[in-house]
Amino acid sequence: TASSITPAVLAGVSDIVIRDKVYDGTTAAEVATAAFNGIYAGDDISVALSVGSFDTKDVGLRSVVISGISLGGPDASNYILLSSSGTATGQILQRPITIGALSQTKVYDGTTQVPSSSQGTGFDVSNLVQGEGIAAVTLSYTDPHVGRGVGGVVLNNKTVTISGAVAATNTDLANYAVTYAANTTSTITPAPLKVTVLDLSKMYDGIATATGTAAVADDTTRLFGSDTLSGGRFTFANVDAGTNKTVNVSSVTINDGNFGDNYAISYVN
Repeated sequence: TASSITPAVLAGVSDIVIRDKVYDGTTAAEVATAAFNGIYAGDDISVALSVGSFDTKDVGLRSVVISGISLGGPDASNYILLSSSGTATGQILQRPITIGALSQTKVYDGTTQVPSSSQGTGFDVSNLVQGEGIAAVTLSYTDPHVGRGVGGVVLNNKTVTISGAVAATNTDLANYAVTYAANTTSTITPAPLKVTVLDLSKMYDGIATATGTAAVADDTTRLFGSDTLSGGRFTFANVDAGTNKTVNVSSVTINDGNFGDNYAISYVN
């Protein structure tokens, strides 16, 4: 026969729910659920396809415009959708990223400064949206001292902390939930230090030992910050009177707040 049943007309879509999304640098939005006015009892209709767009790519509760809505579900062929567009609100959530300090090594210099604050050598970043970046961070050793183990072995047990990320010009850190990760395997190695004695003079007394003042040799690393020398044992090479005598130096104390471990000491007689 020529009999027919024409599809029912649905005026539009209502109660549109937008799926929350994590910030990805785009305005793309996805419809999670929607209701259709005029569906007959027992029929199963859903959104088969739609194109949604947030009003901005940035984190927050945002307006969404939906277009290109088409019907899906077992009973979709029984209906015609009169309007394929709609509006709703949806939420863009912060994207989690980790900014981590990298392992670094430097020679003791009395400060907590790191040798590099650049990405790739001083820090790295995971899970950033492609094309966005971190311009700078603050990196610092937790203390300035050389770490030593049994027998004076230099250890890679120093901690470098990280904070204060600064976004690149095309990046808004408000779109990210930032976690900072310190590095605990960094190293500070001892600074070489040559120690001698200031010129001294004494009257012949038949013994080689003398009272003197330790000093840093001219061709070596200087003491850093408030570090000082004290004490020491000073012994003439022989007890005889004379000029241009050699004085042997030993047992000088380095006062550096780290039992002298910040320096690799050697003596110039």
